[in-house]
Amino acid sequence: GKAKLGVKILTYNLEWWRTGGGAAPFVMESSSKKIPYDVLGFQECENPWQLLWQAKWQNDYQAIHVAHGRAVQLCIAYRNTTWKLLNSGDAWVSQDQKYGSRYVMWVRLQHIKTREIMFFANHQGPLPLNSGGIHGSPSTGSALLGQVAHNSQPGDAIILVGDFNADGGSVTIRQLECRLSHVAWGEFFSTCAATVSAIAAVFFIMPQFFQGCPGRPGRPGD
Repeated sequence: GKAKLGVKILTYNLEWWRTGGGAAPFVMESSSKKIPYDVLGFQECENPWQLLWQAKWQNDYQAIHVAHGRAVQLCIAYRNTTWKLLNSGDAWVSQDQKYGSRYVMWVRLQHIKTREIMFFANHQGPLPLNSGGIHGSPSTGSALLGQVAHNSQPGDAIILVGDFNADGGSVTIRQLECRLSHVAWGEFFSTCAATVSAIAAVFFIMPQFFQGCPGRPGRPGD
């Protein structure tokens, strides 16, 4: 059987345009004194390496940064003393009515000790709030699920985090809940004047993800 493996994650909208990173290094450091983070997903993050250096994590974490213009600034940082990067990527999933394209980025990580594999995805959703952007919430939800299905493998532990710009009653979130278990949620968690993270959500894999779901798009080819 598979080993039981606990994973600690953080999702954080840095609002870099306003804060330049702000109190993020303090939040990262102070909230991980007992148990270190395995993976961190940042939205509106222009320089994850700056954060790692300021938190004195530069030797223990590796960062990946995805930028498509100023409006798409996504980052994932993972603990490289615990996890090995297998591959990574990003893809367009929606179109914001004001700021343009919205993307999801992802990594597949293998635990160095147990060999278990985690698929971790990070997304910032389109505005206006709950709209799903120009193409609507069903399109955004379908695109996110499609990218998870296309780039992960059966047996992966799947985690999707982000600032979705969609609340719990939105079609986007309800569609994601069809395939993924919604395990954490919050609006504007304030810590030391930093926002962690605006309308954030965390999803985790459900066994039926690769088995199809009535009324929702399946894995490509299903």
